[in-house]
Amino acid sequence: MPTILIADDNEDLRGMLRQLFEADGYAVLEAADGREAAEAAVRERPALVVMDLGMPGMDGLSAVAEIRRHVTPSETNILIVSAYDRLEYRTEAVAAGCAGFMAKPLDPGALLGTVRLLLRQGAGEAATFD
Repeated sequence: MPTILIADDNEDLRGMLRQLFEADGYAVLEAADGREAAEAAVRERPALVVMDLGMPGMDGLSAVAEIRRHVTPSETNILIVSAYDRLEYRTEAVAAGCAGFMAKPLDPGALLGTVRLLLRQGAGEAATFD
């Protein structure tokens, strides 16, 4: 069973995503900020990190950079989910080594479909989803 790390400072959203992913058979880890997410991703090597951009302490792109210093895209995919839906954020996310970008508010069905696709196709393949 693949493990997904949810990195978002919104506790309610983390809870909703945890329920969604666990109901689909995934193991789930959670992080409330970028530093915690980077540390957990390096330590646990989840199959996928679902990362918010706007978090306290260390933002999502900084956390991605820290993860990528230690964990290759072939080991762990990173999917950005963010309300910061501008082209430059999407471009920066893919350039930083993320597999894709989805804008908030999230459609649970579309998110789950994207997660399944990313986990099925393997790490290291970049795409932008909506």
